[in-house]
Amino acid sequence: MPQKTQTYKLDYFKQGSYYSAFSDLKRFVTMDYNLDSYVGVVGVGIISGWTIKEVGGLDIQILPGDGIINGFYSESPYLIEQRSDMGPGEREIEVVNEDDIPEPPLTTTQRATYISVIQLYDPSFYNPDPGGDIENSYVKVVVPYPIPLSNNTDTYIYAQRPSGATPYPKLLDYPPAAGLPPNRSDYNTYDAYKVQLDIYDAKLAAIHNYEWYTNPANHFTEVEFVKSSSFIQSPSSVLLGRVVTRNNVVTKIDVSAVDNLANLESQITRFATEFLVEHRHGGGKYFDPPKVRLETDIRNTSLWNYNSSTGRSIFSILEREATGISLGHKHTYMIDENGDGQTIGQIGSTNSHFHKITSSIVGNPEYTVDFVETHIHTLPTTSSANTWTSSSQFVVYVNDVVFGDETTPYIHADVTNQTLTFDKGISASNSKYSTEFSVTLTNPDRKSVV
Repeated sequence: MPQKTQTYKLDYFKQGSYYSAFSDLKRFVTMDYNLDSYVGVVGVGIISGWTIKEVGGLDIQILPGDGIINGFYSESPYLIEQRSDMGPGEREIEVVNEDDIPEPPLTTTQRATYISVIQLYDPSFYNPDPGGDIENSYVKVVVPYPIPLSNNTDTYIYAQRPSGATPYPKLLDYPPAAGLPPNRSDYNTYDAYKVQLDIYDAKLAAIHNYEWYTNPANHFTEVEFVKSSSFIQSPSSVLLGRVVTRNNVVTKIDVSAVDNLANLESQITRFATEFLVEHRHGGGKYFDPPKVRLETDIRNTSLWNYNSSTGRSIFSILEREATGISLGHKHTYMIDENGDGQTIGQIGSTNSHFHKITSSIVGNPEYTVDFVETHIHTLPTTSSANTWTSSSQFVVYVNDVVFGDETTPYIHADVTNQTLTFDKGISASNSKYSTEFSVTLTNPDRKSVV
């Protein structure tokens, strides 16, 4: 099941998520509209950083930063590595964690080295040292970009998107598709089937474990820094400053003509807050932009009861948020007004299992045929309180297609019991499964009987 972004509640996918074409469409159309509107307001400029720093003599550095160039988010060239691999000169920009599973802490030696590396550019970091573990996270790191200058010149420094850069990563190294899984009935023996199954699983694992950012060719947001003897005003480049050199030293760094988008932050925030509160997401006239519906409470359901003779089905409506993460996974769940219920779905890489929930407390794992380490989960705090009431409007999607809403006569919502009942239109099927196995018995005389 896809996760939801905090502000617009857009679906995004992680390892183990089920793909939804409708979610994909809704997400990217909304992003495209809002990004186009945002860039149309702010134009081209620096979001943060890209500061020109004098190193000594005729040498300067471009510190890490990001901005908007030619309508696209752009940033300094970077690497992805663990904190234990960082060395002098590298600067940590942000933590990269695609599966929400924490990494082990740094060892004592690694921790001391990591702190010393950060303190080279941020002396206040862990100074004084408060103690405690530091996670050995994967992080995005940037090395300040060196630029040598000529003597007695006025040089304009620009950040620009590389020639031929595309809006998306190339992903030429993406693993080939796994295809369809092998069918047991196509093979005479289980061993032959297992060979093909292992091949299929290996292809699937390669896709699941693929990390696009490890290949520099996929860093589609990176910029290149160039210098010019003249001022250039273009949407395809951002001016970082004019550097004046005289007598073999840098005498001036002029940033008066630099477009810094941070100066517009308060104005953009004010407009955004006003528009969101008033739900002004577009107009209905000919030249108005399309309206964007911001969904704030999206629920999944679980089939609870189905009557094949009447076609009546009852679905339990799951809670809006999942449980807290434990042992690298979390659960969707449902509870009643007393806080009693159970987990339903599972997001993560642990063997399948469930938990009973009593008085809003999640118990130990149950109902599993595999070993699952004893653990519990936390439930969301009251700040994520239920927003669904008897007067709420809603839209029901079945297989990502609109099926009905609160006005549909054969759909009934029960807020108290957290259920959705369909008098018709929903069908269920019974699946049959088969298996085969062999048993070898050994008699007291050590003779095999099959």
